[in-house]
Order: sequence, then structure tokens, then C-alpha cells
Amino acid sequence: MAAGRQSDIPLSRDASARFLPWIVAFLTYIAALSVAGFLALNQLSVDWNDGLSNAITVEVTAAEGEEEDSVNTRVQNTVALLRGYPGVEKVEVLARAQIREFLEPWLGNALDISALPLPRLIDVKLASGTDIDVAALNERLATTSGARADDHAVWRDRMERFLGSLEWAAIAIVAVVVAAAVIMVAFATRGSLATHRETIELLHLIGARDEYIARQFQRHAMRLALLGSMLGALAAMGTAFLISQSASGLATGAGLPTDGNLMPVLATLALPPVSTLVALITARRTVLAALQRMT
Repeated sequence: MAAGRQSDIPLSRDASARFLPWIVAFLTYIAALSVAGFLALNQLSVDWNDGLSNAITVEVTAAEGEEEDSVNTRVQNTVALLRGYPGVEKVEVLARAQIREFLEPWLGNALDISALPLPRLIDVKLASGTDIDVAALNERLATTSGARADDHAVWRDRMERFLGSLEWAAIAIVAVVVAAAVIMVAFATRGSLATHRETIELLHLIGARDEYIARQFQRHAMRLALLGSMLGALAAMGTAFLISQSASGLATGAGLPTDGNLMPVLATLALPPVSTLVALITARRTVLAALQRMT
């Protein structure tokens, strides 16, 4: 009886050899998509926060019955104030065509923008690391042109909380998947132990130790988990690729992280070794615990 890789227990004939790889593949597929979703949401949150933290929007609202020339004069005064304001790097007045582009995804192409009382919008880019007192700026704008500045703080906080809740949901899904994988491997291992109980007892009689028997079960679980997790990882990578291709065509301006970020790919490739390790540990602990009760 060698201590090499020979198997004295015909584990390959068990029902688990047929079903466990597919179960592991399914669980790995879910885990991979959850991890990819977590990374994408995290990057999206960082990009949006960076973009909005260095920008403010100034609105110049026309009073009822105010002439266009008067509004244009107030816009020019606002731009002049902003360009000389400390920390401001770039000031751009948004044309009506740009506002139309922003509103078209929600209001449609047939929008008659001239019939809407839309404010004139000024996009202000701040220098990196600049923190402007928006309240003080609004006081200056109120006395100069009646404009109002918005640093998007409320919307940014709400979006960060929303994305954070989605990230925690992705983490919870991965945790549930890991727990399900442990349960399935333990269940399959217990089934194999029951099936080959007589063979195991015979091995005990001829001097086989628990460690020797456990190694056979753990190698078997490793092979099945590696096969299943590789199938699941490949399926997840294909699905993520299709999703990224679809998302790349969306003109949302949201900065979706579809620009060749390798972190989701690396995380997916790490799942088969992790799944194999989880199967090894689970099978080993399950077998050793069962063998201690048998002796």
C-alpha cells in the first residue's frame, strides 16, 4: 500500500463525481459575477466621486418676463466672477444643444427646448485638491448676478450610499456562495464515506491511517472542484465580456469602467484556486471528523 497518488477507494464512481463539478461551476459563476460587480461598482463610485468633487454647476435662472439680453448679461457677469475666483481652473457655459443632449435620454428626441424655462448652466472645473466654500460663493453670486452654485454634495452622498449598499450585497452573495460550496462538498463527501464504508473499514484493518484515507478524499474533491470552478470562471468571463460590450455603447456619461480594467479578470482567475482550496479543506475536515467517530 503506497502513500503516493494511488486510490484504494473507487471515488470516481460516486454520484458526486457527476454532479459536484456542475454545482461548483454554477456557484463559481455566481461568485465571479458578484466579484466583478463589486469591483465595477467600486471603480464607478471612485470615478463619480472624483469627477463631482472637482466640479460645481452654476445656474442662472431667468426671472419671469426677463429679456434674453438681460439673462446673457448676468451670465457674462457670472463667468467673469468665476474666472477670477480662487481655485477655479476652467469655466464653460453650456450651450442649449448640450443641454438638449443631456435631456434627450429622458425626454426623447422630439423635445422643444425653447419652450422650456430652463436655467443657463455654467460648468466650473476646480483645481485639483481645491475646496471651495460654496456658501461664500453663493453670497458673491447673489450680489453679482443672482446665480446659484451647486457642488452636488447631496446627490453625491446619496449615490455613494446607494453604490455602497450594492457593494455590500455583492459581498453577501459571495459569502453565501462560499457557504453553499462548503455545504455541498461536505454533503458529497459524507455520501462517499457512507458508500465506501466497508472499504474504509477494511483499510483500517490492514493498517491504513486516517490521514492516508483523508488524502484520497481531498484529492478527489480537489479535482472535481478545480474542474467545476474552471468551467464556471470561463462562463463568467464570457458573460462579463458581453455585458461590458453592451455597456460600452451606452451614452450615459457615467464613466462605466469598461476600459480594459484587468482587476475583474484577475479576480475571476483567482477563483478556481480558491475553490479548490475550499474543497480540499472541507473534504479533509469532513473525512477526519467522520473517521474519528468510526474508530
